[in-house]
Amino acid sequence: MSILDPNNDLDLSQRKWDQLLDYFVERSQAIYFCGSRINYLDDDIIKNVGYLCEVELINEEFERILIRVKPANVVLNRNLLRNVWNVYERPSLIFSEYKENEDVIKNVLSQRMYFPGLFQQVDGLCLFYQDMQPNVLWLQSNKNISTVSDIFIDRDEV
Repeated sequence: MSILDPNNDLDLSQRKWDQLLDYFVERSQAIYFCGSRINYLDDDIIKNVGYLCEVELINEEFERILIRVKPANVVLNRNLLRNVWNVYERPSLIFSEYKENEDVIKNVLSQRMYFPGLFQQVDGLCLFYQDMQPNVLWLQSNKNISTVSDIFIDRDEV
């Protein structure tokens, strides 16, 4: 599933994303940020990742990271999330229904198996990611998310 913002580049800190993000936060025991191909690195980025991070799982000198995100930063402090999201060429959020899958998530992503392999090995995942189009949010899941589209029916914002 993809969500196109016809007016702006993707900015998860905007209020129009509240319902969607809240929906997945409420149904997840753990939330992860995965970033690859950092565009630039400075002290502010390092600090922002530190504030966003609950647990660091993979950090290859910030070129590729996997961190468990503090849920409050997805619900209340999305400017911080946006700042980290925007410096990666391939940013993603992984919402996991089961926290006990963390080691498997870490192992699969550290072997660079990426998301198809992750979905095959871990149940209860939903992935938000940005690819080459700066104004499209992609959603992929191995659980039923058919009701998510209802969030955007009759809305002019997205």
